[in-house]
Amino acid sequence: MRLCSFVPFNVPILAGMLLSAPTVANTIFWQVANQSYNAGLNYGNRNASSNYTFDDLKKAYVYAVGSSLIVGVSLRKMLAGVTSRASGGRLLIVNSFVSILAAGSAGSLNTYFIRRVEIENGIEVFEDEVLSKPVGVSCVAAKNAVAETAASRVFLSGTCLLAPAIFFSVLEKFNKIPKNPRMKLPFEMTFFLIVIMTMLPASVALFPQTKSISVDRLEKDLAKDLTGKGTKFVYFNKGL
Repeated sequence: MRLCSFVPFNVPILAGMLLSAPTVANTIFWQVANQSYNAGLNYGNRNASSNYTFDDLKKAYVYAVGSSLIVGVSLRKMLAGVTSRASGGRLLIVNSFVSILAAGSAGSLNTYFIRRVEIENGIEVFEDEVLSKPVGVSCVAAKNAVAETAASRVFLSGTCLLAPAIFFSVLEKFNKIPKNPRMKLPFEMTFFLIVIMTMLPASVALFPQTKSISVDRLEKDLAKDLTGKGTKFVYFNKGL
């Protein structure tokens, strides 16, 4: 599953998370949908130099989706009193707040669980930037790769959820949101599309896909071997 699928899959997910009624059932449904997609996205864009078993993927998926449900449902119940009295732009902000915290924390956990095998087994590091000359396997490089990917996922989910909430709240304040349902839904979906198409490349650009790391930061044995060969930096594929 590559990034080209991100926009068509996430427009309806984003709309559902922000616009659906603030019930526990809706929270469960949209968090499962969101984190199921994210699990496929993280697996499809991992560093493939570490081998995964079906059992690895099954456990990672359960942990990733389970964490999103715990956070999302807990927040929804904590804010039940607020959402019951909210409407319009205020309700959108509350929905956004719940979704950002749930999707952000669960998204980073999703990345960790799906790519945990890389952290445990390590990923290949190379002596050249085009990644053609492998010189070893490093868990330190894997931790760096997963951490930066998780940070970009948090940025992506946060901005995609916050921007529409602010935009629609401002428009509602000035009475600029279309009243006709036939106009309102296309208007909202168009803005969701614009936000996702803007924020996706921005999140990918936060960290380059090919990363370098100083040899002295690697595992001692690997660092000693590479230092003896005169190598100062190695390179690796971060994943997306």
